Amino acid sequence: QWQGYRAKSAARMAAEVFTLAARHQSLQFTFTDNALPPKEAEKFFREMATSEMDLDFFAELRAITLPQRLRGYRNGGLHTVQVGIEALSNSLLKKMGKGQTVMQCVAMIKMCSEIGIDLEGNLLTDFPGTSEKEIETTLTNLDFLLPFKPLQTASFFLGLGSPIHCRPGDFAINAVLPHRKNRQLLPANLLSSLTLLINGYRGDRCRQQKLWQPVRAKVEGWERFHYLRRGSRHSPLHFQDGRDFLLIRQELPEGSPLRHRLRGASRAIYLYCHRPRRIDAILRHCPGVSERALRDFLAMMHEKRLMFVENDLALALAVRRFCFR
Repeated sequence: QWQGYRAKSAARMAAEVFTLAARHQSLQFTFTDNALPPKEAEKFFREMATSEMDLDFFAELRAITLPQRLRGYRNGGLHTVQVGIEALSNSLLKKMGKGQTVMQCVAMIKMCSEIGIDLEGNLLTDFPGTSEKEIETTLTNLDFLLPFKPLQTASFFLGLGSPIHCRPGDFAINAVLPHRKNRQLLPANLLSSLTLLINGYRGDRCRQQKLWQPVRAKVEGWERFHYLRRGSRHSPLHFQDGRDFLLIRQELPEGSPLRHRLRGASRAIYLYCHRPRRIDAILRHCPGVSERALRDFLAMMHEKRLMFVENDLALALAVRRFCFR
């Protein structure tokens, strides 16, 4: 746990890990923090990378868009992460107060796949006040995540002290009630005197369950796609670089795999967008390409689900075939 450790040096923290590993004859460690502080974690895992031990860490992280930082964590033994994805709609993420964008979520999922970190993430369903437009956006963005490990759906619950609990009226919640399971467990006189972590509510629950059903069905199809290709050595969307050309292989739920070939500036743009890049940065990287030609290319790659483009940011989705996996 980082709380209480921030004043310590990375070397001292590393020494404590080594002591615990020797004492308990175990190499598996779990951080209990809600999210590791990036700078301190970077120093710690850099120290761990020099240990010559096969350490195996689990931690919760916020979305990171710097592959070199994430790769440093991996080199230091971080093999599994829990990332609070929660939503694939920017307006929903804002309502939840996540402080991140869909692009950051997609980039984190892609980079973990490429670097060799097992990402465990949830997609929160039945969120109060979700609009049909937000469901439509979620369904569209799920298509871009098909090549990667499926997220798990998790039904919304009203947690004590959460922004929604504090402002229920902003989320179509008419009344906060004891959770039904607590009502089953506890007598009414006792229940009324307790402050419990999980609450029930009266609002648009039935409407949300109906709205979110297509999302649950799509995630089930996503899981089925990966189950049917279990044992495959390579990502469903991967590339091989030929120095002046790029070959991309794309598997879809139905039909034969698609093969794409990029040359010249197209190849350079795709490789440059291994992490989210702004339009102006891409134009500086490829000065011979006009803005109109670039936008047309990105729109085509987005339509083919080979890149994810959002708010003048572009991310290539294919991972290198012989990447660290």
